[in-house]
Amino acid sequence: MARLHSALIILAVLASTALAQSKRYPAPPKDVDQEADNHSHLWESALDPERKPYEELVHDAHRLLDDNVHPQKDQATAALPKLDEAITRLPNDYRAHALRGRAYLILGQWAKCTEDLGLADNTELADSSDRDTVELQLGICQGRAGKLADAERTLLHAVAVAPHGEQWMRLGEVRIALGKLDEAVDSLNAALEAHDGVEATIHWLLALAYDRARKSSLAEDEARIAVNRDPTFSLIQNASYPWLRPGELDYMMGIARRTSANQDRDATPEIALLYFRRFLRIAGDSPWKRRAEEHVKELAALPFPLALPRTAQSTALVDTNTYLPIVQKAMPALRACVAKLPGEAFSVTIVKAGPRETGAAKPHYAVPTSSVKVQPNVELEPITQEAEDAAARCLAPLAERIALPLPKERDTYYQVTFSVVAP
Repeated sequence: MARLHSALIILAVLASTALAQSKRYPAPPKDVDQEADNHSHLWESALDPERKPYEELVHDAHRLLDDNVHPQKDQATAALPKLDEAITRLPNDYRAHALRGRAYLILGQWAKCTEDLGLADNTELADSSDRDTVELQLGICQGRAGKLADAERTLLHAVAVAPHGEQWMRLGEVRIALGKLDEAVDSLNAALEAHDGVEATIHWLLALAYDRARKSSLAEDEARIAVNRDPTFSLIQNASYPWLRPGELDYMMGIARRTSANQDRDATPEIALLYFRRFLRIAGDSPWKRRAEEHVKELAALPFPLALPRTAQSTALVDTNTYLPIVQKAMPALRACVAKLPGEAFSVTIVKAGPRETGAAKPHYAVPTSSVKVQPNVELEPITQEAEDAAARCLAPLAERIALPLPKERDTYYQVTFSVVAP
C-alpha cells in the first residue's frame, strides 16, 4: 500500500511538471492549410492511385528536358519511356503529352511530335505560358511534318495570343513554303518589330521571300543585313530546326554566297552557282525550280572570277584586279577540268615573286618563291579521291601557264586566289 501511494505521488509530480513545461513551451499552432492539403492528397491518392506515380514520372521527365538550356537527343531519348508510362497511367492529362511532344521535337520525329502536341493543345492548359509554348512547338512540328496549312492555322492563332518574334518568324517561314510571299513579308516584318526574335534569321527569310517574289533589290538589301549579322552563315547551316521543303538550305546558301557584305567585295558567286545547282538536283519538283534555274543561268554566264584581290600578306604594291582579263581568258580551260564535278569547287592560289636582292642587305622577312597551289575548296557532294586528284592534276599545269606579271620591286611578292567550278 505504501508503494502504491509513493507511485501515485511520483505520477502526480511528473504530470504537474509536464503541465508546467507545456505552459512554458507551448506546442506550435497547427498548420490548418497543410493538414487540409495532406488530407486532400491522401484522399486523392485513395480515389486515384495512378496520380502519384504519374506525377513522379512527369517530374523526372521534366527534369531531363528542362535542366538543360538546349536538351540533347540523349536526354530526350531518356525521357520518352517515363512519359510513355505516365501517359499509360493518366492518358487524359495534357502535361505528359506536351513533354513527350517536346521530346519528339528534339529528336526530329515530326509526325509523333505533331500528334502529341495536338492532343496537348486541345486540352485546357494550366496557364498561358504552357499554352504559348505548346502552340509554337505544334506549329513547328506541323510544318516539318508537311502539314503546312495546319501549321499556318496554328501559328496564326499563336500570334493572336502571343505575338512574339519567334511566333511571327515561324508563321513567315510557313507562308514562304506555301508561296504566300506578301503575307510572309508582313509576318517577318512583324517579327522584327517584336524585338525578341533572332533578327539575322528573320533577315535571311526576308531575303528568301523577296528573292522568290523577284524583288531582287529588296532581297539584296535584306541579305546584306543578314550577312553583316551572320557572316559565317551559321544560322542557315545550323538552324534550330530543318528548313521547310527539300533543298531550302541550299537555296538560302545560294543567296548568301552571292551576297557581298561590303557592296562590291566578299561575294563568292562561283560557290552560289554550286548551291543553286544542288538545289535543282535535290528539289527538282519544287515550286521554286524556275527561279533557281534563273539564278543558275545568270551566274553561269558571269566571267569568273569577278575580282582578283591580292591577299593581305602581299608586299608588292600592284593592283591585281588589272590582271583579271588574263585569268578570265584561262578560265574556260580550267573549268573544263572540273566539268564532271558539279558539286565541287577548287581554289587556285598563285604567288608571283619579284627579283631577289643579291647584295649584303637582306630583307628581314622571308619572301616566298613563285608558285601555284591547287586544292579542293567546297565539296557539296561526296566524290572519290581519285576524281579529286585527277581534277587537281588537270588544273595545276594550266594554272602555271597563266602569265601573271612578276613584281618589279626586289624581294616583294603578291598572292591571289580564285575559285574554279564546273561550267
